[in-house]
Amino acid sequence: RPDGAFLVGERKGSHGAGQLALPGGALELYETVRQCATRETHEEVGVRVPEDAWRAPFAVAEAVIDANNHWITIFALAHVDA
Repeated sequence: RPDGAFLVGERKGSHGAGQLALPGGALELYETVRQCATRETHEEVGVRVPEDAWRAPFAVAEAVIDANNHWITIFALAHVDA
């Protein structure tokens, strides 16, 4: 956005409770990155972003915690009129 604003929320419950974070979550089986971003943003902050509004991915981060936890974070960007 021209004014530099972006959407964050305060984490509740799981790890990082009380910290600010971007909306996000796990990709469901057969779900695209854009479908996941749309679903998670609506579930977490109540904002509906059309799937075709996402510009994904624009950055990727990977973390291997142990043999059972291999996380890939995909950051997606969308412009939504306020």
